Parts: sequence; structure tokens; C-alpha cells
Amino acid sequence: MAWTLPNTLIGLLAGVAGLPFGARVAWRGAELALVFRRWPWGPGGAITFGNVILHTGHDLDVACSTYEHRAGRCEHPLVRLGDHERAHVYQVP
Repeated sequence: MAWTLPNTLIGLLAGVAGLPFGARVAWRGAELALVFRRWPWGPGGAITFGNVILHTGHDLDVACSTYEHRAGRCEHPLVRLGDHERAHVYQVP
């Protein structure tokens, strides 16, 4: 978690900025991240900064298509949004 601290701080600042506009925050152990749901800005979906997930929806337990799905290169079923974002939490630069 330490290597991504600068990214986590960016996510925290953005998440906290959304609180007065309706964002809600909770720790999600399954994703190993602090999740700001109902984040008020963006085109929809979620984005991960370090160990912070900014999500415009109400719940990460929804199906989502990945970039591979959209490109027509994925034969696997849709994935859970929380699982997709957790993969970004684990990413190494």
C-alpha cells in the first residue's frame, strides 16, 4: 500500500471533495479500498486511485464490461465492477 500512497492521496482528496455533493464513503475489505460511492462527477462507472475507488453508482456489485469486452476480444462473461476495480488496486506501476 505504501508504494501507491501519492495516488491514494489524490483519490482521498477527490473523494472528500464529493462528500458535500452526496458522495458516501466506506471501507470495502473485498476490494481492499476506501470506496466513495455516489461520487457526483464523471461520465459514470468507477476509477481507482491507489487504494481509493471513486464510483458514481450506488453499489460495486453490478456487472460491467471491460475494455476487452468493448473491443470484442473477450469471450468471458461480464465481470463484477468491484472485482474489476480491485484488479486496479493490485496493479503495480
